[in-house]
Amino acid sequence: MMGRGTFGAVYRIRTRDNLELALKSQELDDSFISRELDIFKLLDHPNVVKLRFYSQSGDRLDLFMEYIQDTLHRVIAIFRKRSKSIPPVLIKVVFHQVLRGLKYLHRRGIAHRDLKPGNLLVDLELGITKLCDFGSAKILKKDETHIAYICSRHYRAPELVMGSHNYTTKVDNWAAGLILAEMYAQLPVFSGESNLDQLTEMIRILGTPTDGEIRALLPGFPSELPLKKARPWSEVLQNRAEDDAVSLVSMLVRYNPSERLDAWEALSHDFFKQIRDRNCRLPTGKPLPKLDDFTDEELNDFPDLKKLFR
Repeated sequence: MMGRGTFGAVYRIRTRDNLELALKSQELDDSFISRELDIFKLLDHPNVVKLRFYSQSGDRLDLFMEYIQDTLHRVIAIFRKRSKSIPPVLIKVVFHQVLRGLKYLHRRGIAHRDLKPGNLLVDLELGITKLCDFGSAKILKKDETHIAYICSRHYRAPELVMGSHNYTTKVDNWAAGLILAEMYAQLPVFSGESNLDQLTEMIRILGTPTDGEIRALLPGFPSELPLKKARPWSEVLQNRAEDDAVSLVSMLVRYNPSERLDAWEALSHDFFKQIRDRNCRLPTGKPLPKLDDFTDEELNDFPDLKKLFR
C-alpha cells in the first residue's frame, strides 16, 4: 500500500499489460457520498493526475490512475533529512505546474479543498508535477453552503478555520501559498494542533486581521483577537527565499480571499522568470518539463502567457 487518500487506501499495482498504475479503493455505503469519480470525469489537463479507468460494483469503487512515485511531501522530507535546500529552479518548476492545475480546476468552479504537499505528485527526475486526490473536491455553487471542516489543518484557510460555509476557490490559493513557503522552510508555516491554535499561528505571523478582513472572512466573527504585528515573510522563511519568492508568498497568503492572487496572476509573476528561459535546465541537467504547452482554453483566458516564455 502506498498510503491513504482522503476517502480510501491507495495501492501501487501492475496490470497484465505491464502498465504501472495507482489504485484507490473505496468502500461505499448509504451514508458515503463520493464526488471524486464525477470530478475526475470532468478533468483532462497535463498537471492533473489522469484517471485511466474505474470499476464500481456493489459497495466498492476502484479508481485506476497514472502512477507517479513521489509526492511533494516526500521530496521536502528527503531534502530536510539531508539538510539541503531544494534547488530554486525545482521549486519554480513544481509551483508553476501547481498553479496551472489549480487554475484548470477553478475555471470549472472546482475547489480542491485539500491542497497540500502530500496531494501533489512529483517525478523528481523529470520535474513533472500533478494534482491528485479529489476526495474532498467540490464544485462550489453560489447558492449552496459548504462544510467548513475541510482541508488538512496546516493548509486550512482562515475562513475555514473561522467556520465559514460560504467560501470560494480562493481557499486553494491560500494553501498554494503555504506550499510554496514550505518548499523553502521545509516545514509547515502554520502548524497548529487545533482550529484555535491554527488561528493563533496565523496571527503570530500575519498579525491581527483588521475589522475589514474579518468581515471578508466571516461576518460576525468575534473581533476580540490578540493584537500582534505582522512578521516579515523573509524572516519567517529564515532568509532562505529570494525576494521574488517572498513577494509571491505574501500575495497568496492573505486574510482577505479577494486579495489573494488568482493563479493566472501568480503565473505571470517575476518569480518564474528563470524557468521561462528555454535554456534553463533541471538540477539533474535534464530539460524542464513542458511548461508552455498551454491549451486553447488557457490561452483564451490569458493570451500573454505564451509570450512570457523566450
